[in-house]
Amino acid sequence: MRTRLLLTTLGVLLALTAGCLGGDNAHTATDKAPNEGTILLGAEGINTSLLTQDQYEILPKEIAYVDASTPDAMGDDVRLYVEIHLPDGEGPWPVILESSPYNVLRANGHLDTFLDHDLVETYVPKGYAVLLAHVRGTGNSEGCMDMMGPREQADQADLVEWAANQPFSNGKVAMHGFSYVGTTPHEAAIHDPDGLETIITGAGVTNQWRNTYQNGVPYDGRHYPLTYQALVGTPPPTNIDQGPDWATNTAKNACGQEDAIEAMSPGTYEKGLYTEYWDERNLTKGAAHVTVPMLYMQGFTDRAVNPMEAIDWFNDINTPKKGLFHQAGHTYPPRADYAIIEHAWMDRWLKGIENGIMNTPTVEVQTNTDTVRTGDAWPPTNPQHQRLNLTETNLTLDAAPQGEATYLADMARNPIPGPAGTIADATPASDAYHDPAEPAGYPSRLSWTGPAFDAPVHMAGPLVLNLNASVDAENTYFLFDAYDESPQGERTWIAEGWFNAHLRDGFDQSAPLTPYEPYRFTITFEPREWVFEEGHKLVLEVNGHDDRVYPIDEFVTVNTIHVGPQGSSIDIPVLEDPPLSALPDSM
Repeated sequence: MRTRLLLTTLGVLLALTAGCLGGDNAHTATDKAPNEGTILLGAEGINTSLLTQDQYEILPKEIAYVDASTPDAMGDDVRLYVEIHLPDGEGPWPVILESSPYNVLRANGHLDTFLDHDLVETYVPKGYAVLLAHVRGTGNSEGCMDMMGPREQADQADLVEWAANQPFSNGKVAMHGFSYVGTTPHEAAIHDPDGLETIITGAGVTNQWRNTYQNGVPYDGRHYPLTYQALVGTPPPTNIDQGPDWATNTAKNACGQEDAIEAMSPGTYEKGLYTEYWDERNLTKGAAHVTVPMLYMQGFTDRAVNPMEAIDWFNDINTPKKGLFHQAGHTYPPRADYAIIEHAWMDRWLKGIENGIMNTPTVEVQTNTDTVRTGDAWPPTNPQHQRLNLTETNLTLDAAPQGEATYLADMARNPIPGPAGTIADATPASDAYHDPAEPAGYPSRLSWTGPAFDAPVHMAGPLVLNLNASVDAENTYFLFDAYDESPQGERTWIAEGWFNAHLRDGFDQSAPLTPYEPYRFTITFEPREWVFEEGHKLVLEVNGHDDRVYPIDEFVTVNTIHVGPQGSSIDIPVLEDPPLSALPDSM
């Protein structure tokens, strides 16, 4: 029976349902390892002679409408538009389903702008049915858009169950996608619909609050629930004669947006509070309800979908799974064998072909040194931690002397260019900033440089800053960045670690600071896998402003970092002698 998950307000950011998965819907891997004790990466571990081959023509598309089980915000019934692409042979077929808000914008899957390949052209000739659905409120689907909310989540389960019960289907459905289209499989999986056999997701959102904020600090320009109304909710449908009336649908699309408008409005957005609105869009709460195998991908420098999305998702899903992590941005893994890996995964879980894909490591991480680290979890669950203490100017392994360092945080002025992978100019924007209201100037940026590593250090997971600080106001944003500095003094940006100070007691509650009183903050950086080469150094910086942050008018505070025996430190998650392999050049 289908499990319907009611996403109620818990009031706690990371409240996950724990426990083991089992029952009739549990999946197990049965592939036999061809070479026990040998690590075979990606396609190296796949018997490619068993992969399905092209043997069918593609029939003309069919169109269907699926009745959604939940009405829109106005109480009206909703129909979801689906395009069906079938092979010209004898069915029934396993089904690959994509549910996307972009289908109108990318010609229903036939442009590669949002895809690594054309899903229809790739898989229908191999004996798969490919279905391309439009998210409610977009394209030819009816209703009000409910970006990643409860109605949209229920729709994905409706689509899976409908597809599994069609005459052309053998009852086995995979959901596939990247970015927003990689989120809809997550939405379906937490509802555990009948017929769902596997999900293949790249850069999919798992917690929309965490993708909109970093530790409560709002990213500038990520007003997704509102911008998506204009970007994907209003373009004309591709099938004018078969879709709903465009003018009517566009007008209706704006309904039910009061909560989104409130969450994104000035005076609310910058507070960063985790509210009921965000709790409804926290898919990680349902991770324990996922019973199907998962192929998962995420880039560490992705600026559209935060790599923090893997936290409390990948490791908490207890099914056969494989994670491909890499150093690139919002893209599929930049490796020559990705298409083979995906193809083998489809064949294994939709057609039952034991081709060896499940013999390959659970996790394959492409590092910054052109190697692949293998493991069974990401982030790793058992790293060692190397602690560096902050002095007034440096990071040290030794005990730090008592002291403090003060800077000016100015969210509306004093812009500093935000990093985009590598920082070319790592010098401060100005040596000092003089505010007329202050008796003296303060630097706009502080920097701490660690000792040179005497051997390579393999960082895996998030840096954690244990900060002792005081502020001359009730709130501030702490905006930290971490860099890798070479012996030649060249700096490469690694990750940011931001924190909205008034959320120190929990992201769901505001606790204004008492001016000038020291507080302890635990700041978790964006997770990364990064190898510091011998002779390199970790550099930590705090900025008074960052262009990536949503600005706040008149937000000017004097922040003091306290160092010493009870001061501040940063922990590096380190793997000792991790298994590393060369990435296959080609297949």
